[in-house]
Amino acid sequence: MRIGLLKIALFALVIAAPVAALSFGVVKPYGQTSEHPKFPALKKLATGQGKVFDSLGEAILHRSAVTVEVIRLRSAIGYQRTHFVDIASIVSGRDDWLFYKGDFRACYDEADTSAALAQLDVLTDLAKSSGLDMTVSISPDKSVIYPEYLHPLAKYYWACKAVARRTLDDRIKIDAPRVVDHAQVLLAERAQHPDRKLYYETDTHWTPYGAALAFRQLMAALNPSKPYAALPPPHPTGGLLKHVTDMTVTLMVPREETADELDRETEARVAAIDAGSSHLKTVVLRDSFYEYLLGELEGALHYKVFHLELDQDKYPAEIATADRLIVNSIERFFIRRILKDELSWDALLAKAILTRNMSAAEKCTDYAAVTATPAKNGPLQLTVGLRRNDASEICLRLTLDSDAAGQVLVSLPMKQGEGSAFEPGRLVPMPIAGGQQTIGLILPGYLCGKDLRIDLGAKAKIKLQEIEIGQIGGAL
Repeated sequence: MRIGLLKIALFALVIAAPVAALSFGVVKPYGQTSEHPKFPALKKLATGQGKVFDSLGEAILHRSAVTVEVIRLRSAIGYQRTHFVDIASIVSGRDDWLFYKGDFRACYDEADTSAALAQLDVLTDLAKSSGLDMTVSISPDKSVIYPEYLHPLAKYYWACKAVARRTLDDRIKIDAPRVVDHAQVLLAERAQHPDRKLYYETDTHWTPYGAALAFRQLMAALNPSKPYAALPPPHPTGGLLKHVTDMTVTLMVPREETADELDRETEARVAAIDAGSSHLKTVVLRDSFYEYLLGELEGALHYKVFHLELDQDKYPAEIATADRLIVNSIERFFIRRILKDELSWDALLAKAILTRNMSAAEKCTDYAAVTATPAKNGPLQLTVGLRRNDASEICLRLTLDSDAAGQVLVSLPMKQGEGSAFEPGRLVPMPIAGGQQTIGLILPGYLCGKDLRIDLGAKAKIKLQEIEIGQIGGAL
């Protein structure tokens, strides 16, 4: 009985200690957080809604000095003594390397990867057809560039990564060949100079040297007349830069790593290759990786920069009048962003591009009516044959009457080959209002001679009155 009571008392002491520690004051935000979790509203506490008490406990514990000391003790025992740590966001690699677990949590299969990339390719087509030169780039996860440092004891986390990456490599070539994959130049550099430090061992990001290689690849993509191989390589000065790494900050055992300092004049020469385009208004939507490039971008481009995730309410208005759009995503978020988040059709970015394209379609001329035949898989779907021509873009115009707001889905055929087979991801959701209306869309010229599939949907009753095909500049 006494032993049972003692266990209960010890348990109560452990639970109460973090709360009692608040009487000595609240600790400042720590790790990589800029502020403590917010306390839930009193109304939610009173009604016990959802996981409100979990939120309350998290807010209290996060402010406690005991929690801070527990994190430090755990890191001292794990990372600094046994040289292996496994927490919610970080896992150890070989030789005291650290890897972010988020790199391994989304291993998409070939079908989802292909559909996502096809969808992104269509969005890029719509942007370019509306006069917006859109370039999308991927910053690779550290485990892609340094897979040999993944720890065998952590294989449970990273086992699917290599397969998912090979799938991404293969499908980019087929479904979205315009995507700038920075892994290409980084892996090539590793093969040629294996001792060159391209990523920090205990940080999620690349070094200035790795960033400089990616910057050259981006400049070459924006300026096709300046191939990557012809650009001056990064030139280390011999000096070293110190960097406090983010994952050791999370572990609360901050560590400095060094990386090569680069000659700024050489970097300025690379930036200068885009000087002829300085009149172009460029919008850059970035992840944290492109923070390392902002100095170079500022010298190269007349640009406005926004965070792809955090500034979604700010950049759509800029996209409406921009000449160029550069979108960068870290690899671990890339496919998810296309399917569900910042690069999906429901996101403000895609809506801004679609709105711009539909507005530009108002300038199309030389329309001619075309006939449609019902598709085999549903009475609400129509297949439209497109006439062959030499136009760089095709204009689609629909006159319809709808009893409510909704959308019309325009499916595009496969981009490769001569056929008109339809592929997952290659569709455009055109928004419609209620009532009588005419809407238009500018589509890429590769569709000439192929078919479009128009799905009127089932939610709104839509009467399609006329389908017309036109172009900008010149008759069919």
